[in-house]
Amino acid sequence: MKRIFGGVCGVVSLVMLSAGCLGEEGKSEEDMSTPEVVTDMEMDQAVGMDQGQDMVIDVPDMVVVTDMNEDEDQGGMDDIDLGSGDNYPERITTHGSMFTGILAPRQEVSVMLDAQKGDLVKVILSKANGSDWNPSVSISVVGAQDPLVYGNPSGNADATIPYRLAELEDGWEFWNGGEYVLKISNLSANAEGPFSFSLSCQGGPCSIDPDDVDGDGISNDQDNCKDLPNADQADEDGDGIGDLCDADSGVDPFLGKEDDELMVAIRDAHRHSQFSYDDARDHLFETVDQDGGFVECVYTGERVMTTERPSATLMNVEHTWPQSQGASTLPAQSDMHHLYPTIPSVNTRRSNHPFCVVTSASWEGGGSKYGQDASGTTCFEPRDSHKGNVARSMFYFSVIYNYPIDAEQEAVFRHWHEVVDPVDDVERERNQRIANIQISRNPFIDYPVLVERISNF
Repeated sequence: MKRIFGGVCGVVSLVMLSAGCLGEEGKSEEDMSTPEVVTDMEMDQAVGMDQGQDMVIDVPDMVVVTDMNEDEDQGGMDDIDLGSGDNYPERITTHGSMFTGILAPRQEVSVMLDAQKGDLVKVILSKANGSDWNPSVSISVVGAQDPLVYGNPSGNADATIPYRLAELEDGWEFWNGGEYVLKISNLSANAEGPFSFSLSCQGGPCSIDPDDVDGDGISNDQDNCKDLPNADQADEDGDGIGDLCDADSGVDPFLGKEDDELMVAIRDAHRHSQFSYDDARDHLFETVDQDGGFVECVYTGERVMTTERPSATLMNVEHTWPQSQGASTLPAQSDMHHLYPTIPSVNTRRSNHPFCVVTSASWEGGGSKYGQDASGTTCFEPRDSHKGNVARSMFYFSVIYNYPIDAEQEAVFRHWHEVVDPVDDVERERNQRIANIQISRNPFIDYPVLVERISNF
C-alpha cells in the first residue's frame, strides 16, 4: 500500500477532481540498488500536511443532521423503506460499522468516529435500489472546516474512501488517533438518496478486537493470558497467569508437533495487527529500539541520539529478510520482528546478500563483516551479539510467510541460534515491546526449542 501523504483538503492544499479529493501521492520508499543487486536502504521522502490531531474541541456525542436545502421537495421513492436519520448511530469506531437510511436532497449527516493511529479503513456509501443521486462521504478532524479526505464520484457512482477504487482494499490511513467526524451527504438538489453505509477495518490496530486481543473468545478482563490464544485458560501452577504466558510453567503450546505440522500450527496461532511501513519505522525508533534517547545500529553498535524517526542519512531500517526476496509487500514489509535500525552505509553494504561466516573480508566494522565465505559466495556476517537475533528473525519470517531458507544459511543460523548467541533478556524484552504494538510474537524467542523440532525451514 502507498501512503497518501497529501490526501488533505484544506485552505493550504485543495484539489478538486470529479473523483474526489486528490492530494499528492506519497512516493513509495524503494530499495536503493546497484547494477548487480537490489539493496534494502530506506530513503525518507517529504510528506504532506499533518492530520492535525493536536486540536482538542469538546463536541457532544450526538448525530448532527443538516438539511442543506430545506425548501427543496423530497423526491418520490415511497417504495423504499431504509430508515431515517433517527436510526443513525451517534458514534462508530474504526473496528467497523454498517447502517442504512434515506438522505433527503441536500441533506448531510454527521457521526462521531473514534480511530487509533495507524488504522486503515475502507468506507463505502452505496446507492440503494438503483437510485440516481449524488453521494459524498468525508472524514474530518473535530472542529475543522475542511475534510482530511473525501469521496465524491463523478457520474453518480458510489462514494468511497479511498476514492481510487484500485486502493480501496488497502484502505485509508489515520496518521493520528482520536475523535473524527464522518459525514455522509446527498448533493442532489431533487433526488432522495436511499443508501447503505459500511466502514471496515483493513489493517492496523482496528484489526484486533480491543476486548479480546488474542482472539480466543475470552475477554481481556477475564483472560489469564491475553496475549496468546488460550481458550482453555490452563494454569498449571495456579498463580493466576495462564501457562502460555507463564515463563515458570514450562508449558509447550505446540507439544508433540514437529516439522510441517509444527509450522502450520505456528501460523494458525499467529495473530498480527498490520501497520503501514512508515508507522512501523516510527514505532521502532520511538519505542521498540529506543534506549535512553538513543537508537543503536545492530551491525556496528553506532548510536544516534533521537526520540523519533531520524533522517535516513543518520539511521535506516534494515529488512533482515530482504524486500527483494519476499518482504516488499504488507504485512511482511512492516513486520517489526525482522526490522532493525542500521547505519545507512552498512545497510547498503549488506544489501540483499545472504548471511554467512565471512572468511575473506573486504570490509569490517563494529564486529560485522562483508566479503566472501569459504565457497566464494559474496555475503554478510553480523557481529556476534546480533547473530542469534538474525537467525530467529529469519526462522520467524520463513514460517509465518512460508518462504524457504536455503540449506547453507539454515546451517549457519542454527549454529548462531544455539551456540553463538542464544536468546537473552534484551531480545525477550524487544519481543514483548513488538507484541504490545502489533500483537504478534516471535515463537522462536518465546520457545527456542522449537527450532530443533523443525528439520528443514
